[in-house]
Amino acid sequence: MSDVSPVPINFKEANNYADLEGIKQDLLWVIEAANKYSEIDIRDTITKEAFTFAILIKYRRANTSGERRRIPKQWIDELSDDDQNDHHKFMALGNKYIAHSVNDFEENYAQVRIKNNASGQPEFDQISVMHTRVTSIGVDGISRLVCLSKALITKIELQMKKEKCRVEEIAKGIPIDCLKKHKYTRFFLSGKNNVFNSRRRRIIKQ
Repeated sequence: MSDVSPVPINFKEANNYADLEGIKQDLLWVIEAANKYSEIDIRDTITKEAFTFAILIKYRRANTSGERRRIPKQWIDELSDDDQNDHHKFMALGNKYIAHSVNDFEENYAQVRIKNNASGQPEFDQISVMHTRVTSIGVDGISRLVCLSKALITKIELQMKKEKCRVEEIAKGIPIDCLKKHKYTRFFLSGKNNVFNSRRRRIIKQ
């Protein structure tokens, strides 16, 4: 039996190809978490809210640019009208409700409490704050997010098939001695234990 030793490779095409797997894993996590969401007792609002936040953040992560690739706008534009509307809604929920409380899904406002209001002699009682928020997006919303994630995974897998051929072509052209010496090993500049710095790749040019 032949001995196979995996060696990480570090060039633009390989990194781009690997990024697609990372995006795919985010969406697979969304689907898995969504399935567990349906098992939560409807009265357990804290757990449902936690799942809602986590699921939407993970979906947003797959669609946000950074050091890693993101799902291209073209793929979103190719979806059905319903899926496109759902995508923009879920992204807005992640951006404007979960990451930042700036829309009607959460309200905090001061109010005056007046006593004896019905007696004809109302009096000031006290100031209080009213807090309301949406705790979850509901089973129907979660179901639509699963369908949307599956549609995007299909696109990712098709793109990975296309890019794999090019990555293999480049990798086969690298001398085995260079691979064994880890000349083309993928690595990052920030260090794995530094959570305050962004991960930045140093790409080895062909």
